[in-house]
Amino acid sequence: YTDVVFTDLTEGATEWYWDFGDDSSSDLQDPSHSYMDSGNYIVSLIVTSEYGCKDTLSAYIQVSEVHALMDVSATTVCADDAISFTDASIGAIEWTWDFGDGTVIDDVQSTSHSYSEAGVYTVSLQIVSPNGCTDMISEEIIVSDITAAIYPIPEVNCVGSVIEFIDESDDAVEWLWDFGNGVFSTLANPTTIYLSPDIYTVTLLVSNINGCSDITTIEANVEVCSGIDELDAFASVS
Repeated sequence: YTDVVFTDLTEGATEWYWDFGDDSSSDLQDPSHSYMDSGNYIVSLIVTSEYGCKDTLSAYIQVSEVHALMDVSATTVCADDAISFTDASIGAIEWTWDFGDGTVIDDVQSTSHSYSEAGVYTVSLQIVSPNGCTDMISEEIIVSDITAAIYPIPEVNCVGSVIEFIDESDDAVEWLWDFGNGVFSTLANPTTIYLSPDIYTVTLLVSNINGCSDITTIEANVEVCSGIDELDAFASVS
């Protein structure tokens, strides 16, 4: 809770006794005090002059409870995934969300947000109570991303020849290759053999450790090379 500063305006006082109404006191002229619980308190000031004369003044102080809290649907996400941010604060009537990527939203209690780039972002929620008291809470969001990439293969590939496909994706831990000929593979760098000439669409789906995925395709141009006909190629791999 925020410290409350009390200022003595008495003329001629040489001694002070402050009773803050919560079993706490001070003999300073201008003390500060922090209330640990919300509620109404009677604050009393007893002053004494150099001649021993005393006077007492009392006043009410209202302490409001304000406590920033947020619920986040996920703290580790993939790029472009929507994250729900829900206000769970106590005593708030105003909200400011700062998502750590230059995006700031005012006067919205709960919202959603997505990040287009991988990185670590600090999301902050600042709240204000009816009495102007403030509090803030922060949460770290990890955004992951992956881009699928395949190392280029030769422009022309021969029927019956072994073709190697090499994954060039960053941080991939799972692979699914579709070679366009009814053959699939879950290896990182697999091989395949095409038995007839055609232009095949090769598809690679990759995923990283956080479950983020991406897909890419290339074309494999397969021709009957000189000295090898389609039937011979088929026989050599049968």
